[in-house]
Amino acid sequence: MEKQITITLTSCGRWDLLEKTIKSLVQFWDGPKPYELLIYEDQELRVLHFSTLYGFISEWIGKDSWEFEIYHGKRGQISAIDFLYSKVKTPYIFHQEDDWETTKSGFIQKSLSILEEKPSIMQVWLRAPNDRNGHPCHGVAQKTTDGTKYHVLKTGYMGKWHGYSMNPGLRRLSDYQKLFPNGFAAEIPWNPKNPLESEILVGRKFFKNGFRAATLLDGYCRHIGGNGRHVNG
Repeated sequence: MEKQITITLTSCGRWDLLEKTIKSLVQFWDGPKPYELLIYEDQELRVLHFSTLYGFISEWIGKDSWEFEIYHGKRGQISAIDFLYSKVKTPYIFHQEDDWETTKSGFIQKSLSILEEKPSIMQVWLRAPNDRNGHPCHGVAQKTTDGTKYHVLKTGYMGKWHGYSMNPGLRRLSDYQKLFPNGFAAEIPWNPKNPLESEILVGRKFFKNGFRAATLLDGYCRHIGGNGRHVNG
């Protein structure tokens, strides 16, 4: 599984949160060394600001020396994700946003175990059971052959949520390419005032094509972008 994962990370000017996100991800990463960390900063950066951010990220990654690239320009989240995914050369994507702090190790190997065995699972959640916005799971935990336990998220929650999320988690590049050959933005409208609408519409298409989402039994990350730090764009 060496270098089978690319990390994609969307950012929008909250570099203090981005620092916590990257540092904690490096600290608790338990998988093979990522092929690359691809970051999209959703704002135009002057040369000086770009150099500053590049230097910060090099420092935050530290001695692990992950390869990384930074892209920037105002696009909106859906288009930024499409741009990053177009650069991915590995079968797996660990998708990340700039306001999630990783809290413990073990999530990559467990997520890989699930996706390797279960082709109908399109992503693996890392949120704690009490931090899933009330999204219910099927009652009985399932298990892979190596003993990794997980729940399958129920579909149709509140009549619209089927498990797809832009929150941190492992997913396959091939599922995205199959269902959205021209990218999310080609068929999913982006409303910066209601970004959740895009998640709902993407999730609906995955659901209609037989895909489901899984969640690990424990939590491996926490949201640090609340309390007025939310970004719409």
